[in-house]
Amino acid sequence: MKLYLLRHAEAAPTFPDADRVLTAHGRNTARALGRFLASRGGLPVEAILHSPFARARETAQIVAAELGTESLLQEVGGITPDDDVDSFLPTLYNREKPCLVVGHNPHLTLLAGRLLTGRELGLPIAFKKGGLLTLEAMHPQVGRAPAFWTLRSFLTPYLYA
Repeated sequence: MKLYLLRHAEAAPTFPDADRVLTAHGRNTARALGRFLASRGGLPVEAILHSPFARARETAQIVAAELGTESLLQEVGGITPDDDVDSFLPTLYNREKPCLVVGHNPHLTLLAGRLLTGRELGLPIAFKKGGLLTLEAMHPQVGRAPAFWTLRSFLTPYLYA
């Protein structure tokens, strides 16, 4: 199973944090990613899971609109910036097909580190806003942790925007 991790695009520096919306640049970045993915055949996912925070929701909606996959949008808890990574793992392990998770740092970097290494430590990568990390579970078993995950690709806005 493939797992796509997308960090939300650039958001305005307003408060409260959960209500921050995308800037014009952020909306353009999200559109560019959606168009880039669509030009390469789309993103084969069964669900687009996004944080309840406005900037992640908006990023997910824009990308989904470009891909024609708005019906796959699902708001889920457990993926806001300060959420515990381990509490989100059952959501992933109960899926049989690929999904896109649209969230925040440091949560996404910690989640990727946990899946790739078995420990919750951040990866030594610059997970830029609008960056898309692709992981693949090797020998997945529904409801249980895969034997291991591997890094398949990492797109940054510099490659598609």
